[in-house]
Amino acid sequence: MKDTPDIKHPDYLDSEQEREMYLSLIAGTKKVRAAHYLPQFPLESAKDYETRVNTATLLNVTKKTRDTLVGLTFQKEIKHDDKVDQAIKDLAENIDNKGNHLNVFARQVFTDSFDGWACILADAPGTKASDLGQQKQLGIRPYLTLYKAANVTHWDYQINPVSKKKELSLIIFAECTNEKKGKFAVEKVNRLRAFYLENGRVYWELWREQKKKESGENEWVIEVPQTLMDKLSEIPVSVVGKLGQCPPLTDLAYLNIKYLQKESDYDAIIHKTCVPIPYTTGIEAGEVGKAQAGGVMWHLPKDATLAFAEVAGSSIEKARTNLEDLKQDMSWMGLRMLMPQVHTATATEAVIDQIQDTSELQVMATQLKDAIELSLGHLAILMGMEKEKAGSIELGCSWDQMVLSIQDIQTLNNAVNDGNYPLEYFLWHLEKAGKFPPDGTVEDALDKITEEVVEMRPIKDARQFNEEEEESDTEEESAGAVPGGQGRRRGEEVSQAG
Repeated sequence: MKDTPDIKHPDYLDSEQEREMYLSLIAGTKKVRAAHYLPQFPLESAKDYETRVNTATLLNVTKKTRDTLVGLTFQKEIKHDDKVDQAIKDLAENIDNKGNHLNVFARQVFTDSFDGWACILADAPGTKASDLGQQKQLGIRPYLTLYKAANVTHWDYQINPVSKKKELSLIIFAECTNEKKGKFAVEKVNRLRAFYLENGRVYWELWREQKKKESGENEWVIEVPQTLMDKLSEIPVSVVGKLGQCPPLTDLAYLNIKYLQKESDYDAIIHKTCVPIPYTTGIEAGEVGKAQAGGVMWHLPKDATLAFAEVAGSSIEKARTNLEDLKQDMSWMGLRMLMPQVHTATATEAVIDQIQDTSELQVMATQLKDAIELSLGHLAILMGMEKEKAGSIELGCSWDQMVLSIQDIQTLNNAVNDGNYPLEYFLWHLEKAGKFPPDGTVEDALDKITEEVVEMRPIKDARQFNEEEEESDTEEESAGAVPGGQGRRRGEEVSQAG
């Protein structure tokens, strides 16, 4: 049995098929066509099949759903608390040493976590510096690196013998770069970057894939030998999601593939059946095609006919209805990410004062928040500071926003109008759901409502007076109505028969 760094974790292999399907959908129509998700029918010719595949288009509900859920989570910028050190804030301006702000980096991490998981590595250049001043002088600074699920190939956990905490003891990242070979040529180079924990100390090493000179077969050789990472007692990696799990939108992806297949079938049916075919009866084959006036008029023998054959029945309409039903199912599947899920309390969770309903999106966003805070803590350690100097963050959304629906807002608004719910409480819900403008508060909203009520009172009183007058007129007209249809109007005298 080989023991090389290219061994993949069993869970990585188990989730690979669903992950590749999901990524194919995210990539769009061109990738889906090449992925052979459209099977060839038993009686379908190779030419017809090729045409059907090359004309198939993807209604990319999966990508649209992912992008919408990510947008809900990043409606506002990430905020640091008051405990964060200024040095961490400075790093946030270029968090990955590639010019990306923490907001941009975090959004990409969250987007990639829909692959199943995503990892953040806190790393630093190998050059040493004695203090922060020397680090700035030399331009040495730690940074964060994002690794997608497909590039996190192996991992392992262990239980700390002292704290009994589950901790990451091994993780391997696959890297692929294009490197210059000569003045113009480039070659693709595959590497594996391994981190492991031994006796409370963190080490890393780098492997490179190359061909054997004798056989030409690929082999892995150590490019950077075992190297100690100073100051760290844990592998500086945080995970969003769960290593080895399938993409959270896997069920939606399967429906999206089903819709692609059925839509392809429907297009083929339309192409073959919805074109009227001319036919004749009572005409010899040699006479077909003889026309007068440029083909506009046919001279038909007695008892001959000329008509067009068209498909009858409701089968095509049922196929279209089935497509619409699938659209509804896909929409519902995406909305499930926002639906609250009740968690059953365990013995550990029992100490928490309140366990609230959470949506799947909220769970993912909480994982992202924890991962970013953990990674900022790793950066602080690499800079020679205490982990606590990294502080905590607040994402650009509130948890309530991820479960409060339009129906919820309408219900609360109706309750306020009926006098069954305080206006201030309703505004509080809107504020927590992120429905207020930037820097807007409940107090501001109440003040503005009060001002508008005062400004509108003269207009309201005038309208009320007019309405009362109209009601009075109506009552008087009803009281003065006579059989002849003539009624009494105000200001008019009615003559009495004397």
